Amino acid sequence: MKKYLKLKYKIFYHIHQGHFRQAQETLQNSIVLVEMDPVQHSFLQAKIYLYEAAYSQAVTLLEMYLKQSPADLDGLCDLALCYYHLGLTAALDETLDKAAQCLKKEMNILSVQKTLDHSIFLAKLFEERAQLEAASEILALLPTSKMTAQQLQALRIQLLRIAVEKEDETNASDLYAQIIAGVEHNLSFEVEREHTLLLADAFLFGFQQAQERYSYISKKNLCTADRSFLVSEMTELAILVQDREFLRRHPLSGENESEYERIQSQLVELFLQGEHSPSLSILRYEKSLSLMSLLRVLRQALILFPHAGEYESWSMRYRFHCMQVTHRGLRMKFLGVINKAAEKVVINISGQVVTYEGRVGSLKSDLFWQLIESFQNNQMEVPIEDVIQMVYEEVPNDQHFDRLRIAISRLNKKLRVSHNIETLFKVNRSKVSLVVPLEKVVS
Repeated sequence: MKKYLKLKYKIFYHIHQGHFRQAQETLQNSIVLVEMDPVQHSFLQAKIYLYEAAYSQAVTLLEMYLKQSPADLDGLCDLALCYYHLGLTAALDETLDKAAQCLKKEMNILSVQKTLDHSIFLAKLFEERAQLEAASEILALLPTSKMTAQQLQALRIQLLRIAVEKEDETNASDLYAQIIAGVEHNLSFEVEREHTLLLADAFLFGFQQAQERYSYISKKNLCTADRSFLVSEMTELAILVQDREFLRRHPLSGENESEYERIQSQLVELFLQGEHSPSLSILRYEKSLSLMSLLRVLRQALILFPHAGEYESWSMRYRFHCMQVTHRGLRMKFLGVINKAAEKVVINISGQVVTYEGRVGSLKSDLFWQLIESFQNNQMEVPIEDVIQMVYEEVPNDQHFDRLRIAISRLNKKLRVSHNIETLFKVNRSKVSLVVPLEKVVS
């Protein structure tokens, strides 16, 4: 056993250093292990294949290994990762469920660090499958009372990202404050920490704050893969707020590691070249991308190319995949892209009449017309300070924010009843946003 563990750690060391040839040579020279334990020998070979991105070869060995050890958590996690990269979604879901059940049974046996590592790994794959409830559930089982400050930081990073995906502002704000106050984060989580804070900045405070975070991160000594990943994430945020200038100033690398980043890079390049109707092979992407990555690609295409000849076809396919998302809030967030494109609230300013989806009616609300005045043509968000100064004619403070938040909530309810507009305005600490675009007319 000691010889095996020594060999295993030596191979893992070579793998994590990226020295795959040395790892393979070490394994091939381990004649004793082949004769003593061929199953473990196959598992280590599968590990090397996995990190070399030879996923099909790794799957063959891992499936054989798990027939002998069906409840081996490491083997299940490795197999799930292979299925993810191969786009085998049904097999991935089945393996994820097995791994999650196995982890729940072994939580009292494994070390806290091992439990945390496996929980975070599985939660990320559940996120990629757009299964936020499953991701939250597995993280909620962790024994936080036994964790070090570093371990708690690692957990909070994952929880914050999920809160942002769910658009859970209260939970996201609390986690954000805890993470930026904590200095005890493991350096291996530094990029992960900054990436999550980047997404939270955009959600809680707006795109400009996310740009500040990105500028700060960019000054750090990042590897090529991390830098490419962060540019890709910022690019998506820029597309969502339609900041063309950012896309021009921060070109994506053509040598991206992930299929998602490569597709995104091609779409942005075509957009900047003035292309109006790019070719988009949704059927192929359905086989190569996770559900979350597929939705993100399609959402960006719909925003970048609203006049594409296949826009309606994309929309229908996109809506179909949105309905596979189990979390209602996340599903509605993605559906909001095509809802915005299809819907528009028409405002007759002189007559104070509001038209939406054929329903026409006057609206008597001083707050509504003040808010309408705040939004210029094609503008979808306004700084909170500007709105408060217009509505209350005073220097903004926390009390004004609370009053405005309550008033806008009541106004949204009124519009729901009077004009069947589900939600028109959203408010947070930094801005007031439109959920549905406006068209102002004067008659």
